[in-house]
Amino acid sequence: MLQLDPTHRPSIADIMAHPWMKGEVSTKDQIVQEFDTRDQQVKAFMEAERKKKEQEKMNRVETWRRTMRGKPAQGGEEAKFDTGDEALFKPAKHLEQYERLFAQNTEFYSSYNPDMIEMSLVEYLRGDIKVEPAVNKDKYKIKFTISTQD
Repeated sequence: MLQLDPTHRPSIADIMAHPWMKGEVSTKDQIVQEFDTRDQQVKAFMEAERKKKEQEKMNRVETWRRTMRGKPAQGGEEAKFDTGDEALFKPAKHLEQYERLFAQNTEFYSSYNPDMIEMSLVEYLRGDIKVEPAVNKDKYKIKFTISTQD
């Protein structure tokens, strides 16, 4: 049917004689039932994916909590741990009010604690990319350069 040359295309009689065209035809109820079944399968799959992502997020948060609870206080003094969720999710560095100055800056928003994001990004850069980033100790600012060989 999709031949450029019309002489190579099947005729209507050839199309109607094809076994696919002579097969059973579903009723409207069968079609509706099939679509309902597929809809339920898709929704179940999406719900499973949502739960999986939520569990992954909870695992990352729990790993981060254990990491933060195990960090000693800065300055060599004895560690004093405040293990409450509010203390754990309070950013460790200064956060400035966001102002969009340049359209070319990379921006993203997240519900994660900024310390978790910074820690994950630094681990990724050091491990997977093999780049040593410069991490600002007072602000959430990471500088790095990735070179390609094109």
